Amino acid sequence: MLLGRTKSDRPLHIVCAPGNERLIIITVYEPSLIEWEPDFKTREEMIVRVRAKIEVELAYRASEEELKKTTSLRCYFCGGRLRRTRTTYYSPLGIIVRDIPAFECEQCGEIYFDAKTSRKLDALVKNSARIMGEEENRLAAVFRNR
Repeated sequence: MLLGRTKSDRPLHIVCAPGNERLIIITVYEPSLIEWEPDFKTREEMIVRVRAKIEVELAYRASEEELKKTTSLRCYFCGGRLRRTRTTYYSPLGIIVRDIPAFECEQCGEIYFDAKTSRKLDALVKNSARIMGEEENRLAAVFRNR
């Protein structure tokens, strides 16, 4: 695991694995003060650990353009045709986004988002995660100061 920083100096943990002459990034996440010391290198060793389970559910508002979009692309995995559908995205952070316009492979069920929808979904999840992280850090500070 690597510790990095964003341009705005927010900490990032980058989980990697060695590959053939390259480093494979498995996941990148923003560490929480509930689980990590302020240096973000050492796990928090609190006798009492408070873990808030926050779930956020959002409804995606698709534009008319997104709803009417079609594609001639085929599934990357099996070559099947893609059909228009709506789906629900479950983020590992507890963020649920419903009614997202997507393309689904008719053969294997793989879900694809077009670029515009993907950018909007990414912004929704990032903003929600930021708010959840701020609240999580606020709670951690309250319990740390008791």
